[in-house]
Amino acid sequence: MTAGVNKIHSKVYEVEQENAGVQVGHKAELIGESLYRGGKKTARSAYRFARNTPYRREAKFETKSIKARSKLEYQKALRDNPKTRSNPISRLWQKRNIQKQYADARKAAKRTEKATRESAIAVILDFDNTFRL
Repeated sequence: MTAGVNKIHSKVYEVEQENAGVQVGHKAELIGESLYRGGKKTARSAYRFARNTPYRREAKFETKSIKARSKLEYQKALRDNPKTRSNPISRLWQKRNIQKQYADARKAAKRTEKATRESAIAVILDFDNTFRL
């Protein structure tokens, strides 16, 4: 059928240069054919869209249901394990601050130890100097 239509169109193309009316009629025919093909596609597409609407709606609600269930499970997990609620970055900073506090305490202990030794040595030397005179 397409071959026959193409043959007719080629014959009309040959003749349409001679007559403006034939040319206008042929252009109108081509536009009508393309509208028919486009309308057929649109009708088929609209039919498919209408036929699949309930399935799309069901898929949308299923997605919402999955999201709601996952949120509920997450909330339950947070309720059961409160440690997981905190931010990992804040936990990292907290750990770092605790490590700094330990380091500061260690340095202070070393300073105290050093000062104690120096004072003990000073007392011993002072004691020795007192009895030597």
